[in-house]
Order: sequence, then structure tokens, then C-alpha cells
Amino acid sequence: MTTSTPDTPPAMTPEPIPAVPPSGANALPKRIRESSPLHWTFRTAAVVALAIVALYIANNAKPSTLGSVTEACILAIAAVALNLLLGFNGQISIGHSTFVGLAAFTAGYTVNFWHWNAYWSLVLGILICFVVGLALRSA
Repeated sequence: MTTSTPDTPPAMTPEPIPAVPPSGANALPKRIRESSPLHWTFRTAAVVALAIVALYIANNAKPSTLGSVTEACILAIAAVALNLLLGFNGQISIGHSTFVGLAAFTAGYTVNFWHWNAYWSLVLGILICFVVGLALRSA
């Protein structure tokens, strides 16, 4: 009775990578230095491409699609704001959003129920926030 062992593949060793690429070969990926002319060319091309896409969508989209794109942009702005607050500060300042909410509620209430002009409603909202801020500061 003979015992057979499974064939084991020979140990594969990777070939060493040469420090200098062979002649005639391009060393990829090429690095683009920040603030170089090529860097600014690519950035400008990207901004122009985004502007063209935005103008195309704004001029040729159906109203329902345009509403969806607008809502997506609003949510993207909110996401960037949260990224700034949480990423750089590590905390959210709820006090500022409270004052913004108080002014927005005041403006909305006075426009809808008292039929005020929107600008005077914002002025009233700012004054109410100022008074509440002074009251909370001294407390």
C-alpha cells in the first residue's frame, strides 16, 4: 500500500519591481502637482462640465425632474453643512439652529396668519431672536 501526497505547488515569489521603469515605458500613474498649470486646467474643465450639465438639466428637464434635482441639491447642501460641523468641530451647535428656527417660525406665522409683508416678518423674527438672546445671556 502506497500513500500518495497531494502535489503542492512550488512557493511563488514575486519578481522584484525595478526602481527605474524600463526605457520607453511610461511611468503610470503620473502625479499632478497641486497648483500646477495642468492641475488648474483639469479643475477648470471640471467646473465648466458641471456648469454645462446644470444648465442642460435646468433648461430641458420636466418640472417633476427639476423638482427632484432641486430637492437633491438642497439635501446635498445640508449634508455639506453637517460635514463641516461634525468634521471640523466634532460637535453641533444647537443654539444657533434654535434662533434660526425661532425667526423662521415667527416669519411664517406672521405672513400666514397676520398677512404681513415677508420682509417685515423677517425683521420681527430677528428682533424676537435678539430679545431672547439677551434674556438668555443674562440668565
